[in-house]
Amino acid sequence: QPPAHFDLSAKLAESKGARTFYRFNPVGHSSCLYFSKKKAYRFDDPNKQFGVLYAAAQPDAAFSETYGHDIAELPNDSHKIISEHELEQRHVFMLRITALRLAMFCGAGLPVLRLDGNICTMPNYDIPQQWARWVHQHPDQYDGILYHSRHLPSIDCIALFERAKAKVVGEENLGSALAFKHPRTGKTIFDILEAQGWAVVI
Repeated sequence: QPPAHFDLSAKLAESKGARTFYRFNPVGHSSCLYFSKKKAYRFDDPNKQFGVLYAAAQPDAAFSETYGHDIAELPNDSHKIISEHELEQRHVFMLRITALRLAMFCGAGLPVLRLDGNICTMPNYDIPQQWARWVHQHPDQYDGILYHSRHLPSIDCIALFERAKAKVVGEENLGSALAFKHPRTGKTIFDILEAQGWAVVI
């Protein structure tokens, strides 16, 4: 449980310039800037008062955070299968976000708050959501939370609070997830799927 006061501050992860993040977004939307108030995701506000946008520093984690929840409870010997149609129902967006001030829920930031990595992996979201509200209300005015992907824990993810929406300085639709190719590395969606043990069906 988060403390009832704000004498404790989270370790700050601060970026002076712009950082790139990725989202797999449902087709039919011209923008991927969706700030959830559904109380459905890990760092949503439990009181449904402020919105939260989720994004990953690499497309691999953006894919895993989007599709990994569906297979998390399956037996270990189950096959991970995704259809081309499912991939066509998502577009990959690249975001540029500048001057971020994030509360660190990873690495050296965890012991500062008396937390451990479970905050990013526990299947029940009640406690993470209480912590998100504590961070949002903190006098230090954090823009959101920096955490590690549940499925790819070496990759940064962010939960960006809606009040920091103006810090999103660029948004580019890279097209269908099925046809995705990283603009810099050339990595394709099929490279990501193979690395994570997915099979594609038509």
